[in-house]
Amino acid sequence: MSEKLHQDYLDEIELPKKIVEEIERVSKEFKLNSSQKKRLIREVKRAYLKSRYEAGEAIGLISAQSISEPATQMCLDYNEEIILKENNKIFKLPIGLFVDKLMEKYGYFTRDGVDILDLPEGIKIYALALNSKEKVEWRRVKSCVRLRNSEKLMKVVTRSGRKVIASKNHSFVIRKLNRLVKIRGTE
Repeated sequence: MSEKLHQDYLDEIELPKKIVEEIERVSKEFKLNSSQKKRLIREVKRAYLKSRYEAGEAIGLISAQSISEPATQMCLDYNEEIILKENNKIFKLPIGLFVDKLMEKYGYFTRDGVDILDLPEGIKIYALALNSKEKVEWRRVKSCVRLRNSEKLMKVVTRSGRKVIASKNHSFVIRKLNRLVKIRGTE
């Protein structure tokens, strides 16, 4: 998409009221001129677009996406393996090693003790995720978070013998009354 078309598209995006109020607060606090404020709005709109997800889309660290503060509490153990695809090559890698390598390569910022990386648009790495039709599909990895967590982790073993180690707040998908339902590890 050309920069002009992309900018026109960004201009059409309406941000939620709370975000607009925060932009105003930051603009005043840092005494931004109109050019700086426009750039801030443009960057916030880009981040806002990247953080959106489709209804029914599987979300959480298993798809290596973080969409909100509570999502940063949903952690897998460093050694839990995830299945990835890059350049049409499929491979398994411990999620911790995957996140560490990406953060080392692309950098990250830290907020409230959580390391966050929003991957550049051109990076095409995919992880398996469950869609709303109960099918597994490749979804582009958009963000990664890293949390050095002292919380005790739990081990979940399925009827088929599959195992995963995750925090109690990690979301899991179960079948209940012939439907897929998200639950927390504490449930």
